[in-house]
Amino acid sequence: MPNYQYKCRDCETVFDVNHSIHDEAEDLGLVCKNCESENIFRYLGNYDTATIVFRGMGWAGTESALDKIGMPKATRNSPEAQQKLKDL
Repeated sequence: MPNYQYKCRDCETVFDVNHSIHDEAEDLGLVCKNCESENIFRYLGNYDTATIVFRGMGWAGTESALDKIGMPKATRNSPEAQQKLKDL
């Protein structure tokens, strides 16, 4: 079974619970392990530190950069194109 994190709204304690993805917190009868509050929610982490990096050919930023330097579409997977992307 997968491991999920829950956070208490009262004391902000984060704790792990193993259960099926189909189970809801209300159905499990979960309580905070610190203050025994039932006011908890599934915690998805700190969004301030999340970063997504798209690498490789085919992403809009990559294609746009190669268009700006005049790289022909037929040669975009070449080692020369990859080097130019690193230099940008």
